[in-house]
Amino acid sequence: MKGHVARRQWQTKSGTKTGWYVVLDIGRDLDGKRRQKWHGGFATRAEAETHRVSLVAEMNAGTYTEPSAVMLDEWVTGGWWALLRDRVKASTAAAYEANLRHHVLPSLGRIRLTSLRAEHLNRLYTRLLRSGRVDGQGGLSSHTVRNVHVIVHLLLRDACSAGLIARNVAEVATPPPRRSPRTAPMRFWQPHQLRLFLAAVEGEHLEAAWHLAALTGMRRGEIAALRWDDIDAANQRVYIRQTRSRIGTEMVLSSPKSGYGRLIDLDVDTTRRLVEHGDRQCLAASRLGLVNPERFVFLNPDFAPVRPDYLSERFLLISSHLGLPRIRFHDLRHTHATIALATGVPINVVSERLGHTNTSVTLNVYSHVMPGMGASAAQDIANYVTGTEQTTEATEAAAKLTRDSRHGPWHRQLEHSTGQPQKTSRFEGPQPTGREAAPIWAADESSTATRSHVPIALGLDRWQTV
Repeated sequence: MKGHVARRQWQTKSGTKTGWYVVLDIGRDLDGKRRQKWHGGFATRAEAETHRVSLVAEMNAGTYTEPSAVMLDEWVTGGWWALLRDRVKASTAAAYEANLRHHVLPSLGRIRLTSLRAEHLNRLYTRLLRSGRVDGQGGLSSHTVRNVHVIVHLLLRDACSAGLIARNVAEVATPPPRRSPRTAPMRFWQPHQLRLFLAAVEGEHLEAAWHLAALTGMRRGEIAALRWDDIDAANQRVYIRQTRSRIGTEMVLSSPKSGYGRLIDLDVDTTRRLVEHGDRQCLAASRLGLVNPERFVFLNPDFAPVRPDYLSERFLLISSHLGLPRIRFHDLRHTHATIALATGVPINVVSERLGHTNTSVTLNVYSHVMPGMGASAAQDIANYVTGTEQTTEATEAAAKLTRDSRHGPWHRQLEHSTGQPQKTSRFEGPQPTGREAAPIWAADESSTATRSHVPIALGLDRWQTV
């Protein structure tokens, strides 16, 4: 690639002005005509010559980009939105658009892509941490700001691919560190509180939905998207294939959060409640002359598919009426996982049921359950090793080792020398016995949940009343 330095002069009110420019030959167009790009202007020929050398080096290295006046917001709204919507789920695209519209474009939207620098991004991240909330009530969390950085990095990477910029400045920016360890305690119910809730909603038109959430850990969008074809009552299984969410004013179906479906085994009672729920739904349809063409499992009394946010609203209404600790619908998922881990369900099984991509996600989220399990495991290992719960094989192996050993244990040698059997332990009294880890709800486990139905005054329409 070649280039040269050219001089231009022009007249102004104060006299003649001279500028020096770098002219690059960038090939030929489709008609075979020569194409040139001018870069300038420089005050001296030496400055222009220095810049020419660097531009030619960029062209030879394949990193050169033509001068462009495209602004950041023009790239985002003009072409990048279309690229994004073809690659990610609708809910993800909507979240990206909201983050850019609220947090990035107001500050950086009118900056040219070729003029954007890492310093611009670093100042943006600092401001968002201090006062980035849309409602003006403080700053955003480091996790949210880091998500903004991920979005900016993606859109600039695509701008590089489109030839609008030479490099992605987000790669050298400094976003906040990754999410710090959980500081606020996770909210979840104790088993006796969960039993009280499930007893109270028995007979309610979403009774089976509450049981699914509590005993499988399903997300609200997954419950709202569940169809009858996804339930295998004969084998006590439910297949998670879709999730339902709100995008603007529309409800859309998409793949689950992890990107792939999963299979969850059901207990006998939950399976029975789903079957009974289907029977009541069919009876109501026949009496009212309504149809469920999309075969959704959970419907409103008017047979419209239940919305995910309706599940949250209904859950808060019922739980507050019962006087239970205030938690979100999503916290039923945390409750399920916490109880499962505390009762000894393997971490990989819990992870599969929740639909996590790997067990490390489960461990990070539910580390609050681990200390008690670790203490129990430590004592179990000690009991096995020290002989409190020795197996026959371990005893025989120890006896064989003594017989084959050139020098028996020290207490055996003393026994032969004195004629008196010696104690095999330094401690008097009985050996310590194994200890089981007390569940995190041990203090309240003795209480029993009373059967209490939520009054009809709350608007809890039951299928039996149809």
